[in-house]
Amino acid sequence: MRKVSAVYFLWLLLFPLFAYYSFEQSAGIIQEHWFSIVLFCLLIALISLFPIQMRQSALVPFQGVSLAVFLHYGFFVEFFITQLAVITIMLRTVKHRDDLYRLPLNSLMFGLTSAGAAIIFHLSGGKSGNISASFFSMDVLPIFLYVITFYGLNHFLLYLLRRYYVGYEEIRFFDESLKWDLLSASFVLPFGIILAILYEMIGGVAFLLLGFPLLSAAVVSKTFYKSQTLNDLLKQVSVFGQEMNTLTDEDLIIQRFSETCREIFGCDEIFMYDPDEYSLDGLRTVYIRQFTDRQTIEHSGTDEVSEKVCQRGKPLNYGTKSERKHLDRDLISPEINSVLSVPAVRNNQVTGIITLLSEKKNNYTTYDVMLLEILANHLTVAVQNARHLKDAREESHRCRLTNLYNFRYFEQLLLDEFDHVEKTYAIILLDLDHFKVVNDSHGHHAGNIVLKQVAEVIREQVGDIGVAARYGGEEFVILLPEYSTEEAAKIAEKLRISLEMQLFNVTTDLADRERAAVRLTASIGVADNTKSDDHPISVLRNADRAMYVGAKNKGRNKVSTFGA
Repeated sequence: MRKVSAVYFLWLLLFPLFAYYSFEQSAGIIQEHWFSIVLFCLLIALISLFPIQMRQSALVPFQGVSLAVFLHYGFFVEFFITQLAVITIMLRTVKHRDDLYRLPLNSLMFGLTSAGAAIIFHLSGGKSGNISASFFSMDVLPIFLYVITFYGLNHFLLYLLRRYYVGYEEIRFFDESLKWDLLSASFVLPFGIILAILYEMIGGVAFLLLGFPLLSAAVVSKTFYKSQTLNDLLKQVSVFGQEMNTLTDEDLIIQRFSETCREIFGCDEIFMYDPDEYSLDGLRTVYIRQFTDRQTIEHSGTDEVSEKVCQRGKPLNYGTKSERKHLDRDLISPEINSVLSVPAVRNNQVTGIITLLSEKKNNYTTYDVMLLEILANHLTVAVQNARHLKDAREESHRCRLTNLYNFRYFEQLLLDEFDHVEKTYAIILLDLDHFKVVNDSHGHHAGNIVLKQVAEVIREQVGDIGVAARYGGEEFVILLPEYSTEEAAKIAEKLRISLEMQLFNVTTDLADRERAAVRLTASIGVADNTKSDDHPISVLRNADRAMYVGAKNKGRNKVSTFGA
């Protein structure tokens, strides 16, 4: 913040004074040649507004116009022309108020660059206003030194700013940007000389002869660049779609999607919602992520933009805050300007809403809308596949009757988590006493109903402290991580009492189909991995042995611990 304040202070201190002095020195020239200077101003403004796009860089040859102005009218007029170019470029590129400091910073930097190049020009014997229709009669060496000094000093000042102002210590003076500056200089030097000579020969027509092809090249290059950029983004979207096909975890899919949106669209926040018919606003929040460092605002509900997209089934794109001022309930952060929200659609049904937010104005284009819709559809397919796979896995791990885990899952969990690992755990094995009587008296369907109710009692007693599974038939098994035999025996006793006190209501599925209340007891065995070399299956067998030897064979309805 102090650095930014220093930039504004220096600019307010130096720029008005130097601008006033420059105007005093060039007032006569401006008055005499005002029409030509206005034409130069229009040309440099147009060139600054429409750069020639080359790959990831943009060539803005306004220095060529500045050179022609300098050769015709001297340094002080060139200073104003260059400052106009700087202002135009900043208005085109700065999209956030936090970047406004770049205007005074670039104004100071180009002011120093213009002054340094002018000094070298005059020290090498050059004279402004000495324009001839013959190239060979011009001050070629001073002009060449002027351009080299302009770009060299500009590159040096940029290096100092990035190294010491921004704090980018890894930057090197001889880097790719220096090569780009040399390439720009090789274009600007002949362009500036030709513009100066043509203007001397044919006057204002020179602006059309040079300006029109230059602007045409800018338009063509911009169109080509947009096409290339779109193709590159479509390839990136295609790669994302292929990656989604390999992921099976919903959380990982959503995280990768948010990172891809950040890479492609440069968003500062992302909201993701699922349609929810039971919610007041029709949406359920699935994911919210903020990529900036500013303070996070708690969201008590969904934003109105996403709600409208869900209702309409069509995307919405707002470039500024003023475009959203008609919304009654705008829960979006005040720093946000651009909002892009699209529906994810599958089988003509809205299956989700993706909303991107950016602090920059007009950050999202019509191409971005199309790309985000494609990404959203990839996301929908990937998430639905992940959910189906999770449901299938969950179903394969569950006992269909009791909805507890089945023994196959329980055994695999035991081996994966506790085999060759020094973790304390205890196992409870439970067997219902005389359960065959229930089946014989009330029928097997009634027996199944009782097993379901027993499973509910076990779930209530175990809760989140352990994993319960159906061992087989009327036997159940419980895994208690970080529990000893003594601690697990207390849990087992509470469970035994709960089962003994519970009335299990059934409908007899024999001839009379009467309703009946059934009481049950259970014999329970408990064991833990007291010895570090105990294999998990051995601990399970020890619990089974404790249940039969210590409980079943001693009257049932008891809790027995292994080794007691």
